[in-house]
Amino acid sequence: MRTSRGGVLMIVLVTLTLLTLFGGFVHTLLTQKRLTLRAEERRMQALWLARSAAQAQKEFQQDLTLEGDFVHVAAHREGTRWIGEAQFPIYGHAFVATDGNGSVERYARVPF
Repeated sequence: MRTSRGGVLMIVLVTLTLLTLFGGFVHTLLTQKRLTLRAEERRMQALWLARSAAQAQKEFQQDLTLEGDFVHVAAHREGTRWIGEAQFPIYGHAFVATDGNGSVERYARVPF
């Protein structure tokens, strides 16, 4: 009788250990995917903000918060070009230069 109880307890403990390891693995994968998606979303937002700042054709600087993340947006004029910049300190920096003929866009990620 005692031998079978020990065997059942061992099977239960092994099963719980395997479930815990599998749960930790899935959690790690999902966290990594979520961070990657958030960084891509911030890249798109930074480029959009920089484009909008350059197209507004007004000099300004403003600090914003988007979903809890801080972003600095600025626009200024250099000759005939308008320069728009947006920077998320923990994600990256977007730069857009536009004139009557077209625009140049760049984005640099912050190294982790």
